[in-house]
Amino acid sequence: MAYFKEQIPLQLLAEGLEEQFNKNGWETWLKYRAVAPSKGGKTRKFARVYLFKSLGTDSCWRNFGFIQSYGGKTPVPFGEEELITHNSVLGILDKDSVNSKMFHFKVYPILTSYLKVYVNGLEISMSNIDDIDADNGTITFAAAYSLPANAVVTATYGLADDVPDIPSKYMFFTCEDVITERFISNESLTLDAGVYKFPTWVESIKPNALEVYDDGVLVDSSNYDPVIWDNPQVKFKVSYTVNGLVTVNFVMPLTMGEDEKDNEIIVKDFDVDNGQSVYEAVLSTMRFVFPSLPTTITFIDEYTAAWTRESEMFVWGNATKNRVVMFYRVDPSPDAPKAYYAPLYIGKVITFGKSPKINNVIIGGSNIVDEVKSSTVIKLSPSKILDYGPYATNGNDGVQLQQTVGGTFYQRHYLSFITHDDKADVSPESRYNPSVYSGKYHISQIYVVHPNDGYVGILDEVYAIHPKNIAQMDELEVIESVDYEPIGIGDGENKVFHLTHTPKPGTDVTIQVDCASIPFTRIETVGYDDNDEQLKAVTLNTAPDDGKTVYASYQYAQTYIYTLATVPRCPFVLEGVTPYAPIGLGILKKNEPFE
Repeated sequence: MAYFKEQIPLQLLAEGLEEQFNKNGWETWLKYRAVAPSKGGKTRKFARVYLFKSLGTDSCWRNFGFIQSYGGKTPVPFGEEELITHNSVLGILDKDSVNSKMFHFKVYPILTSYLKVYVNGLEISMSNIDDIDADNGTITFAAAYSLPANAVVTATYGLADDVPDIPSKYMFFTCEDVITERFISNESLTLDAGVYKFPTWVESIKPNALEVYDDGVLVDSSNYDPVIWDNPQVKFKVSYTVNGLVTVNFVMPLTMGEDEKDNEIIVKDFDVDNGQSVYEAVLSTMRFVFPSLPTTITFIDEYTAAWTRESEMFVWGNATKNRVVMFYRVDPSPDAPKAYYAPLYIGKVITFGKSPKINNVIIGGSNIVDEVKSSTVIKLSPSKILDYGPYATNGNDGVQLQQTVGGTFYQRHYLSFITHDDKADVSPESRYNPSVYSGKYHISQIYVVHPNDGYVGILDEVYAIHPKNIAQMDELEVIESVDYEPIGIGDGENKVFHLTHTPKPGTDVTIQVDCASIPFTRIETVGYDDNDEQLKAVTLNTAPDDGKTVYASYQYAQTYIYTLATVPRCPFVLEGVTPYAPIGLGILKKNEPFE
């Protein structure tokens, strides 16, 4: 089942989300850190980048990533460094998957001056530790030391200045593709012993991908010696006279490993608290093909000292290889109004006719300060900006569809669902839900629409629920008989179509084309590797002719979890984007009624 409900320490939120996304069909594509060198006595600045991809059941590749920025702080004075104790959940060390003597710290780099190691609650002598790798956060016990079976190893340790801060927000984004090459423009070279040297962070450049400029004028390659690409430098010939500043444009190939901390890409200085500045730094690290405007997810309006690295982040939702729909909320105990219910929807919308060229939607929730406005000028390079027109959206002030049927990227879309006029709902005594006549709640599917393109599709297994007489995390039972649901249009080749919901076990499913029932097969039982897409898939014996609509009739009984977003900048709460503001969401919990 694709529903999840987890509690993750704030410090480990990125790792916890990665595990959850991977578990539900989204492969980690890349992990790395953009790093700005220390400046003005401050620590280095970092932007952690996680990229994911998934091949959906509609054969559409979807990509998304998230970014966390931190650093640029005054170094902590000696003796005042932050400590993690062996009693903390972050003090539990993880056993290496290969070396039974090696254990990993959950947070690193560490300071060894405070290190105490415990085995099954008892402190051991440091003479039993053979190796300590502070930068990579590991200890290795001495070969002579005998660890008890199933030993629980904990530690008290200090945190170095470069440890990631606890996140107050993430920026999500998508793109069509990523080329792991870095395009560098207008980089100055330094004269040293008769040759012009590249910055130390440039280890190699792509062969024949170099332009040399002298005082802004392109220099013909015949005027300098052939470049050694793995140790780049420019040596002009004796016959050539340098007139001014020597700069270069070049392409630097990137070799990326699995660990973000091994994949550090040096960038120019940026402001860790400014979303535009952070995003521009990330975009400078490699070639992103058609990157979106960033969608901000704000977890908390303003952190105080009451929230710590081991404070819990509650995450819940429903994830499949087609889409992720979820909510975040940090432990509200210190200041509940500031602990937002922050939503995120990434992925497919269900369509019944033409589909967008890239059917990938992002909806997120931010506070006002953290939002990167859609009008923000994002620089891809000194001479190029990110410009998708005046009606592009960031996913906070509108629904962001990656690419329309007509091929346009990241245009603002809107929500549509069945609702009453909010002018009829002004009384503090108005209840609307549940109906006094039936005792049932009114819910509606949520459509994504565009003023020009019309109805694009519906959010996948998400309902609109009015926030009346209902509380956060309440459960709703949805039981319905579906008659003649359009599930697709034939093209003469495709045989696989998907129902909007998983049919109730033991009930009949009928598929019709041209008012005639047609034979098909489908997975009906939940077992190993069965997921919601497989359970909803129907495979017709014969592909419907081009232009023929395929209809399905069936019954379903499901349980949905209600949550109302409380962030101020979100399509679900903004008048003019949603027909009723704010509107709560029902997210699928299970394909059966609640007990």
